[in-house]
Amino acid sequence: WYDAKKQSADMTVTAEPRHSAHSYSFAGEAARALFDRTKDISWAEKWYDAKKQSADMTVNTEPLHSAHAYSFAGNAARAVFDKTGDISWAKKWYYTYKQSADMTVTAEPRHSAHSYSFAGNAAKALSNATRNISWTERAIDCYQKFLSYYEINPNPRMDAVIHRIGNDVIFLQGFVR
Repeated sequence: WYDAKKQSADMTVTAEPRHSAHSYSFAGEAARALFDRTKDISWAEKWYDAKKQSADMTVNTEPLHSAHAYSFAGNAARAVFDKTGDISWAKKWYYTYKQSADMTVTAEPRHSAHSYSFAGNAAKALSNATRNISWTERAIDCYQKFLSYYEINPNPRMDAVIHRIGNDVIFLQGFVR
């Protein structure tokens, strides 16, 4: 399944870029399923590559597809980071979720808010791993965007998450003062 979708995507990049982009996305789903089943990190890397390729190809033509594909690439990057601790994957986790959030502020504000929270989680992990204050500041910024959305759009089902993120902001602010 993965090989067929990847081959289809590779073969149609120039002739049918829309088909190619969606085939990369399907290949990413196949790689995700194989990673979930095998826990083989190479499948998570293929999952990331395919979703990121799909997102990159559709930024200007299908921005919502692109934004969602970036968030799925973020899931893959987090999976690799969680298994390896490799900082480069935490950065990919952050940047893909941040891209997704930035792209959907107006079109899908709730998706944007959640993507900001996930980008914040990645920035917090990078702050912990590198002790670089700029990652702490990025985590706070992303978390505050998430919290701002729920100040305007309260949802009692999100109270525990809102509370945790609010506490994280207070904690992280102690490092930047």
